[in-house]
Amino acid sequence: MLKNLYKKFFRKLLASRLIGILIYLYILTVFLTSRRKIVAPKNFDMEKFQNKNSVYAFWHGRMTLMFFMRPKNKKTNIFISEHADGKIIGNVSALFNLNVIWGSSNRNTMRAIKQIFTVLKKKECLALAPDGPRGPAFEINSNIVKIASKYNLCIIPWASGASKKKVFSSWDKFILPLPFGKLSLVYGNPIKVPPHVTDSQTKKINSTLKKELNAICKKADNLVSI
Repeated sequence: MLKNLYKKFFRKLLASRLIGILIYLYILTVFLTSRRKIVAPKNFDMEKFQNKNSVYAFWHGRMTLMFFMRPKNKKTNIFISEHADGKIIGNVSALFNLNVIWGSSNRNTMRAIKQIFTVLKKKECLALAPDGPRGPAFEINSNIVKIASKYNLCIIPWASGASKKKVFSSWDKFILPLPFGKLSLVYGNPIKVPPHVTDSQTKKINSTLKKELNAICKKADNLVSI
């Protein structure tokens, strides 16, 4: 009985890793076969971005291209929920050289928070989808503002667009870019988060973040439609 359980576990683990490798290769293929445009606000200092730790936010349904938006000179950690799909996303993230912090809103919360604060204390970066892991889509339902406030960090919104894509009917309207098209990678205006943020400030910043994410998603789509 125990032997069969071990076999089942390792088969599941192997399948998850194999799927992760295939998705990794697919995303690389899409990126390398597509024309790309990178856009940032006028006051966005790209050189400073490459060397500074921040918290990055993107809608869950547009995570496919976020691997190419992280800073080059800072280690980036990604917060991912521990479920079947999350395990695959974690495997893909690891292949793109991101460190995975596992957790969710109702499982291993304290462990995940400790890991997040540990990496931020080391001046590393954190990326997460504030409407994940299960929605509602395009709503801030995470503690991203309080996390950024702990170390007085900016939140930098990310968005991407693709001229050729498959949009799934999932809760997050997941977008899968297709090869040989146009891609846009759009950085939003950095959002400053004060230390010791209050509940009223958190609500206001969440609203600002939501508006900025929606605005740059629209901009990303417009850029690839030209």
